[in-house]
Amino acid sequence: MLFEVSLLLLFDPIHDPGDRMKMKMQLPSRGNRNAPKFGEMWYADALMFCDGIHSKDRPVLIKKRNDQMFDCYKCMSQAKDFRERYEIKDLVEAGLVHRTFIDYDILQIPRSKLMYRMGKLSDDDRAAFGKL
Repeated sequence: MLFEVSLLLLFDPIHDPGDRMKMKMQLPSRGNRNAPKFGEMWYADALMFCDGIHSKDRPVLIKKRNDQMFDCYKCMSQAKDFRERYEIKDLVEAGLVHRTFIDYDILQIPRSKLMYRMGKLSDDDRAAFGKL
């Protein structure tokens, strides 16, 4: 995960006459600024398959938050004839590079599994998907 590091140069000749400048590194507080929001695409770590043994990292679409759990739609690269899936049209705004489909089944994922924000679903895709 990337953190922004801001450098703050301090000049205080009265209190530190020998040192003209100090460099202090500050990490911004995480707060709710990085919290997943409705309609955003996030990359999730190790989502379990139906067999309960194997797992895979994959993008998910955030639907809503329940405390530290998130209701999400998982995304996949293949369309299936026997399952209804929505194909994302605006890949760039969603932060995707490959053809991607959203599965209509909802998963509950803890915040700790959501690694980073990829993008957000475009307004056109949101209207066409219809489940948000």
